[in-house]
Amino acid sequence: MRLTALLILVIWLNSVPCAAADESAADLFAGKCARCHTFGHGRKKGPDLKKVADWDLDRIHRQVVKMQRKAGHLSEQEIAGLTTYVKEEAQKCAQEAPPK
Repeated sequence: MRLTALLILVIWLNSVPCAAADESAADLFAGKCARCHTFGHGRKKGPDLKKVADWDLDRIHRQVVKMQRKAGHLSEQEIAGLTTYVKEEAQKCAQEAPPK
């Protein structure tokens, strides 16, 4: 009986669409991060993320994981997407406006 209930639950959970999974990393950043962070537009509540252009992905990943305390829970897929998005956007920003 328990095994049947568990199997039904697993099948149901896999069939329920997750809105966050469909969200692009850019949309996720806009919804959870942009209130406090920018790319090359200066400091808001949090630091300008232009400076992370030279960070490795592991370091950015660790910071994204830490930010869940303020931004709310993120799935592993969302964390991976945000990590890549932040790295790419920071690099674009750094290339557009080299340091003085």
